Amino acid sequence: NDQEVIGILLPKGVWQIVSALATIYLDFIYMPIEVELSQAQINYCIENVGVKAVITNEELASKITTCDKIIKIEEILQFHNGKDEKYDFKQTSSGLDDVRIIINTSGSSGYPKSIMLKEKSIVNCLLYTLQIFDIHSNDRAFAITNFCHDMAIFDTLGMFLCGGSIVIPDADKIKEPFHWMELIEKYSVSVWNSVPSFMEMLFLSGKSFSNKMKTSLKRIILGGEFLKTTLAKKIKNEFLNVVLYNVGGPSETTIWNIYHEVTQEDIQNGVIPYGKPFPNTRYDILNNHNELCPVGVTGVMYCRGIGISKGYIGLEEETRRCFYSLEQGQTDIGYLTGDLGYLRDDG
Repeated sequence: NDQEVIGILLPKGVWQIVSALATIYLDFIYMPIEVELSQAQINYCIENVGVKAVITNEELASKITTCDKIIKIEEILQFHNGKDEKYDFKQTSSGLDDVRIIINTSGSSGYPKSIMLKEKSIVNCLLYTLQIFDIHSNDRAFAITNFCHDMAIFDTLGMFLCGGSIVIPDADKIKEPFHWMELIEKYSVSVWNSVPSFMEMLFLSGKSFSNKMKTSLKRIILGGEFLKTTLAKKIKNEFLNVVLYNVGGPSETTIWNIYHEVTQEDIQNGVIPYGKPFPNTRYDILNNHNELCPVGVTGVMYCRGIGISKGYIGLEEETRRCFYSLEQGQTDIGYLTGDLGYLRDDG
């Protein structure tokens, strides 16, 4: 049935992308499941969300005990058996406020929290990412980010929105910088999207970057961790054609909802700003009484706008505590991040 949840438990590779696209086309909701989770954690995610079916492979299928419908990639390949068939997909009937993707983040209990991301939130982020970061159909992105991380939604869906391509590293070489360099050079990768740690690994590999790699990379998007000015300086020095972006925002606000183009001035000052909100989103800085802080005064960051998710599955009390309106009776629900920040004069 429409709007049922399909779990995707697969190692790094093209089948993750194919499975995600298939669920979107067929008006299902997809939920990536981390293969490194324990068996108990995997089955908790499946049971807590009410997953209808899980797409996996022969090796990982034995981990699943709480879902009867298991679809193995090997069986799909055997069923297909080289047949060249075309399918006419109907336009999806879901609404903009419907959930499209469920992302699991670490919870304080030791079991993941499942966050419901809405269609309009995803579309808003991806379309403005392509527009603001100037990414087009001739671009190729390096899909290094873990499929279960919300930043990977850009690789899974965003690049195809503009007719672009993605290059996926081999699952058994996912942590080998030399392998990454080979692929970036071979396929002229122009977009890099990851946490800063992966970019640090490139520089720590000890191998010098080829001229082809230096000229092919045009956009580097880093988020999910603190971006140090020392790393930004290395990137700026090595990749002269690159525009470097620092992106942020909790998973509860959908992929990323704030960005900053890193400048030489930032590096010289020793501080890279968190950034300015994406269109149709907003950041407020609140004090302990949920009142707006003046410019320059530190407070808790409170997000509003189209990117706010529907909250957590099975955690009603925590959802009410973190997702709320500033004034009673308002329908404008925001998310209290718990992170500290302050507003500069320039916004």
